[in-house]
Amino acid sequence: MANPEKTMENCILMLQHIQEDSTIPRNIRRVADETRTLLSNNTKAMGLRAAEAISKIDEISNDPNMPHPCSDTDLGAGFPARNDPARLGLNGFF
Repeated sequence: MANPEKTMENCILMLQHIQEDSTIPRNIRRVADETRTLLSNNTKAMGLRAAEAISKIDEISNDPNMPHPCSDTDLGAGFPARNDPARLGLNGFF
């Protein structure tokens, strides 16, 4: 089983790298910084800090402005569009 303190430390380091990367959108860097601060607050229980961090990251992941690595514009011509019924396994339903 992984060491929870080491896992928390790794998360904080990853969030710090995100926060310092100027190629990442500002709103995402801001949330990374806020999340890193939440995780670093040793006055709260580790489980509570983890839950708050997950909630914060979930909020930004649902942001419509959040860039996604596999958006339709990034896919090559050989890949079906995101809403293609064949891609979704819905052949015969439409």
